Amino acid sequence: MLLPMPARPKSGSGSLPAVSVLLLSLPVVLCMLLIAPWDASAAPVAGPGRAPVSGPVARPMGPVSAQAPEARVPSEGRVLRLDRGSVKVVAAPAPRAAERGLLGGPKSAFPLLEERRAPGCRHPWYRIGPDAWVCDRRLRPGTGPVAGAAQPILRPGRSMPNQYLVSVRTLEERAGPSPSSPRVRTLREDSGFVLRGVVPGDGGPWRRTRMGYLPSRELRFARPSSLAGVALTGEGEGALPISWVSGATAWVHSQPSAAPARRVGGLKAYGRVKVEETRQVGRARWARIGPDRWVLGDRVRTATARPRPAGVGSGDRWIHVSLGDWTLVAYEGDRPVYATLISRGYNTPKGRFQVTRKLAMASLRFESRGGEYEAESVPWVVYFKPRFAFHSAYWHDGFGDRASHGCVNLSPADAKWLFEWTTPALPPGWYQINRAPSDPATHVIIE
Repeated sequence: MLLPMPARPKSGSGSLPAVSVLLLSLPVVLCMLLIAPWDASAAPVAGPGRAPVSGPVARPMGPVSAQAPEARVPSEGRVLRLDRGSVKVVAAPAPRAAERGLLGGPKSAFPLLEERRAPGCRHPWYRIGPDAWVCDRRLRPGTGPVAGAAQPILRPGRSMPNQYLVSVRTLEERAGPSPSSPRVRTLREDSGFVLRGVVPGDGGPWRRTRMGYLPSRELRFARPSSLAGVALTGEGEGALPISWVSGATAWVHSQPSAAPARRVGGLKAYGRVKVEETRQVGRARWARIGPDRWVLGDRVRTATARPRPAGVGSGDRWIHVSLGDWTLVAYEGDRPVYATLISRGYNTPKGRFQVTRKLAMASLRFESRGGEYEAESVPWVVYFKPRFAFHSAYWHDGFGDRASHGCVNLSPADAKWLFEWTTPALPPGWYQINRAPSDPATHVIIE
């Protein structure tokens, strides 16, 4: 079972209260939310640089036009300052009010729209936005500019908020830097960790983790994917359909054949191609991408336009995911605005959903007989169903080709684009936000 755990804030000195610590064992792999205390060691640290995402960087298509007028808060005036830690945001100034999100960070200042005394808190309640109230003794009203960093924080030239290590096989995490130290847990291949310190140990250097130590020789540096989707303009290279080579090299053959035909070249992963014809030969489907140039059909993924579903307004934002084509297309009404490749889950649900919750970072976990799987501090997590979300994947680079554990995996550039484009928008200084009735919906259709 995959347990997305909101990662600890990248700045600030407080710790988050545990909301849920339920761990279950199921025969299927799912995504589930868990909030854990912030480990300050998970913040970015210095180390060997990672290559930034290459190619055109995706940008959001603009602000959400359907937001409530009050969402456009003043940039200066009465503010609510929080110097440290994090504070839960609720939908109303009342006991047991619905959770709206989580905010915090050092020297943050949030718009103060209303102050009220009400049950559920010994201190004043403050309204900081639509359906957004906070009450905490650390909050200080004042005047000045609104201030807060957009989360997660990216350093210049980086495509990810942290540097990561990935396990190359199933291995034992130890309480100390030695194979003879007590075993903490068994971790499966492709588990991911934030880069922390390195220490000398038995058999060579060891890496610190949040729970123990792992031998450096069994880890590799994560190299985030270079894949970046296409901002659609409706013309030329920016019009659907769009085809890519999936996340592995594809051989080009001189003709389609049930037997291996002569190779005339190769195509790199994520290269754009134009499919001019498809043909079934025996059990294999082939795609022609030029004169006497054929590739196996399963090496090419094509995103196509879909009609706006019933119940989705002409100005609504919606996402179409094709599990069969391994593609995602984002729409504003009838207009497609972005297309890219995904990695689908083994049990990704089909149907119609809406974005319900967004987290700047989360840690993903599940347990199985073969050991525990963990992907620590995964950025840009967008929930559309309990236990299922869109999120970035730094531990693999097989989009359009490799299956995830249950959620919909995206490259870092694509996950960031989707996170910023979907509603509700995450205000600066917030770590997570839940959709409220006043927020415009982002619809999700998975087929």
